[in-house]
Amino acid sequence: MNAQLKLFLAILSTLILLLASVFTALAGGPHWQAAAGNLVGTDDGARVPAQAKCTKMEISNPSLWFATDKEGNVYADKIVKQYPDGTSYIAAGFEYNCIPKNTTVTVVYYYGGFDTEPVFTDSSKEKATNEGGTFWWYIGYDDGTPIPEGDWQVEWYINKKLASQGEITVGGGTKEDVEDIGDETGDDEESTSIDDIWNWGDEEGEDQAATVTVQGTIVDGKTKKPIAGAMFIVLNPGVGAQEWVDAKFPTEDVFSAGQTDTKGKFVLSQPLERNVTYTVFVVAKGYQPIVAEDFMIDDQQEDPVDLTIKMYK
Repeated sequence: MNAQLKLFLAILSTLILLLASVFTALAGGPHWQAAAGNLVGTDDGARVPAQAKCTKMEISNPSLWFATDKEGNVYADKIVKQYPDGTSYIAAGFEYNCIPKNTTVTVVYYYGGFDTEPVFTDSSKEKATNEGGTFWWYIGYDDGTPIPEGDWQVEWYINKKLASQGEITVGGGTKEDVEDIGDETGDDEESTSIDDIWNWGDEEGEDQAATVTVQGTIVDGKTKKPIAGAMFIVLNPGVGAQEWVDAKFPTEDVFSAGQTDTKGKFVLSQPLERNVTYTVFVVAKGYQPIVAEDFMIDDQQEDPVDLTIKMYK
């Protein structure tokens, strides 16, 4: 392994450039699926009173969080205090009194704190209305993979001015963390049961446990400070480190990738299978690369797997 390490040190600058392109192609940020939703005329019992003539948009603060299913459908009649394990989509939103002309709503999602790099942001110019309603914007991975567990934050801007924000935990939520406000919305249709939206440890959940989300933090081994821009690369099963180097790092041999934010945190773009051996590269500019050809997640490890990786110069 010492000879191999010297080889990687000699080509580290080239490797980082190539892996940067790999990460862009595979992780891309990661790939988010997102959409806005707006239910107008749901102001019966709302937190923000409607106005006869709309001159200023007022929204509920803190932000609300709504139940979602694995297809990305949002249930605005169900407010969530904490999302359960295996959640694929989260939906932050707010109630509003009205929408004046020339109103643009902007959403910013964070993972791990408001002081981290945003994981998603977008804007939408809304149609004017004198009626109140409920607005939301959901996000999730485009392949339906469960999003990382932990604390998520959201900020809402109305015409570039911060108007509302909120925070929620993904993972560990129970039925008691869901408030059904179906009667308050004035909806005459029968409300969808929370049991029809989420499973609570049934057979489907057991099948999904065959794959595991891998996330973690990469830090300087001496200073313990986070390393921004470090890359965690996982090769396809059966592809060895030397084989990949000799082939000049083909991108088709990369199974999954993750890049750290300013806090040194990363999430792999694809979950890994349990009891499968992978070759892993961890690289960062100015640090010795880490290579492991026997990385495997067994049945005893929880989902998500949270790693702490130390790198040295």
